Amino acid sequence: GWESMWVGSIIYFIPFFFVLNPALVLQGDSPYFAALGLMMLAAFGTLFICGGIQGYQAFVGDLRKTGPLEWPLRVLLVIGGFVIATPGGGIMPISQWQITALGAAILVPTIVLALLLMRRSALLPRPARLS
Repeated sequence: GWESMWVGSIIYFIPFFFVLNPALVLQGDSPYFAALGLMMLAAFGTLFICGGIQGYQAFVGDLRKTGPLEWPLRVLLVIGGFVIATPGGGIMPISQWQITALGAAILVPTIVLALLLMRRSALLPRPARLS
């Protein structure tokens, strides 16, 4: 139901990426080379979008363990994933390198902070359970 719609919501945004850059539909100067790079960036961005939506980021872990910063981290993962997945050039006024750098500027500190918070939560003593 709700969870499957929530996780599958990324498929509604992918057609917009095709409109933003014609290289994704193999049009342009060197369509195969450009499309390969853009598809890799789209897959990489989708990884972070899904991680932010689901709350479990691949290679990081369960974001619920980050405490009160869980939701800001998840929002930044989704935003950074969209920025990385968005193709530059075409009708976009900025180049692919600029968009990728902006996405990396959002995602790298977010991932580092999430990893630090996860490590801190693993080191904190857990309260004793009452049986």
